Amino acid sequence: MSTPTNNNLDHTANPFNISYQHITDQDHNDPETNFFNDTDLVNLDTHYFDIEETKQQLQILNSTKYFSLIHINIRSLNANIDNLKTFLYRLTHKFSIICITESWLTNKDFVNNSNFYLSGYTGISFERSSRRQGGGICLYIRDDISSKLRKDIPNSSKDNESFM
Repeated sequence: MSTPTNNNLDHTANPFNISYQHITDQDHNDPETNFFNDTDLVNLDTHYFDIEETKQQLQILNSTKYFSLIHINIRSLNANIDNLKTFLYRLTHKFSIICITESWLTNKDFVNNSNFYLSGYTGISFERSSRRQGGGICLYIRDDISSKLRKDIPNSSKDNESFM
């Protein structure tokens, strides 16, 4: 592994030199602190915001002229849709795109359940292509944004899920 220079993030980590023995408690699985075993490489200034702090950060984006995206690993949209709606309502910000991963839905479930509808957004869902449980991606695109689904670009494999 190279060592960081001048406190910037221009360094390389060796992904094969990682100790996983301390990543056993799922409640404390923070990638910034658990992924690298070299504390010199963890030079990231990250912060988790609560609702009020997030609202303060979003005040500069209160106009729809700015692009804003939020990503949420929801771990079952069906189980957490009410929490998602409450969270978005409390933020009082109309994101350009809301990206949901680990929706655990089939496309049929998404289309046939009106509870997954978010007012002011067009929803798109992609289920995991394999038979494995979990996975799934949903995008909610604000209605005033023009978008086109690119079906000519492969969107998933056995190792990843994506869509264009």
